[in-house]
Amino acid sequence: MLHALAADEEHAERVVELARGSLKSKKPALPRALTSRLTPAQRLVLTELLARLAELAAATARLGERSVREVAGSADPFVCAAVKLLEPIPGVGQRVAEVIVSSRNASTSSVVVPHTICIADPTSL
Repeated sequence: MLHALAADEEHAERVVELARGSLKSKKPALPRALTSRLTPAQRLVLTELLARLAELAAATARLGERSVREVAGSADPFVCAAVKLLEPIPGVGQRVAEVIVSSRNASTSSVVVPHTICIADPTSL
């Protein structure tokens, strides 16, 4: 929808058809909300913001792929084990665990060894 607005789509109905997620349930109200037009300056700013968002998404994908390669290519079996130990921590997950482990590898110019990452046993708390 934002791309259509930035491109100055003239028909609000066409923009409404692009609604996804929670906006789908609001389709009846969307045409009224989309009747006002963006100024050329607002369209320019929106276009630039969407371009930055696309750049960040591409960079995130590249970094994620690199982290996966570093973890998978490690000769140290603890690297994969460290990822599995970090994943269940709330807010971590697989991607963040891979980044933590691969960045630890890069900063030490070696592989992660068991004593470099301390993971508390939740049953001992």
